Amino acid sequence: MTRPAVFVNSVPKSGTNLLQKLMELSGVPYSQYSIADTTIHHRFKPLRRLLRGGSPHTSIDVGLFRRTDVSKRFLSSALDNTSNKYLTAHAGYSEKLAELLIQKGCIPIIVVRHPLAIIDSHLRYFPKRPDIFYGRHIANLPEEERLRTILEGDAAAKIYPYAEALRRFVGWADRFPQSIIRFEDVVGSKGGGSDGKQLDTIQRILDATSTRVSAKLIAQDLYGGTKTFDKGKIDSYTNNSTIQSQLDEIRAASELYCNAFGYTV
Repeated sequence: MTRPAVFVNSVPKSGTNLLQKLMELSGVPYSQYSIADTTIHHRFKPLRRLLRGGSPHTSIDVGLFRRTDVSKRFLSSALDNTSNKYLTAHAGYSEKLAELLIQKGCIPIIVVRHPLAIIDSHLRYFPKRPDIFYGRHIANLPEEERLRTILEGDAAAKIYPYAEALRRFVGWADRFPQSIIRFEDVVGSKGGGSDGKQLDTIQRILDATSTRVSAKLIAQDLYGGTKTFDKGKIDSYTNNSTIQSQLDEIRAASELYCNAFGYTV
């Protein structure tokens, strides 16, 4: 049986690698395609930028943190070449991209996470990645300034504010509501969640991808061990005093995202 491409999409640090591990454990291999501004604008990959870029008339803006036009032809080819595999994305919503996924019969998996947990992870992870434009921009800042830069963005560097990045993602909730997967429901009790919800969520994904593997066996090996695994806890942000000191600003920035995906700040 030929399975269409599985499109695993999230805001960075929302659990993409956890879902990748789930795919691998269920026997769905990685296509090596990544549709994300953090990949396309990678410091050491100008050729990849050239190949993926397109004109406004022949491209789709997939950016979350900055405008990122990608050739529709490249996207179409990537999806065709991902049959029986999955690809990853940190892609903003657009009608053009959604229609292309539907046209290709793709299986979307939209991974979401509490916006405070996303920020907490951004503060710790991206400064370690100066090879990525987003990390390079905040790497040498103290944590309070780092958070302020994330929230406000930087017009000169063409980096969107946090509110705009989240706004660009929320359209997925309306178009593919049945495809939403909450990080908190996948981690199980090891990550502070529920083992029952974990099994139910794994089974939903297996059913969506027509994969016949035991959800219980996957759950046993799922938590931890990915290349970007850090704390992996659903409420680790509660111990971050910098985040707690700016809750009002974060609450305002994430209001649309929270309403779309059922979170409270």
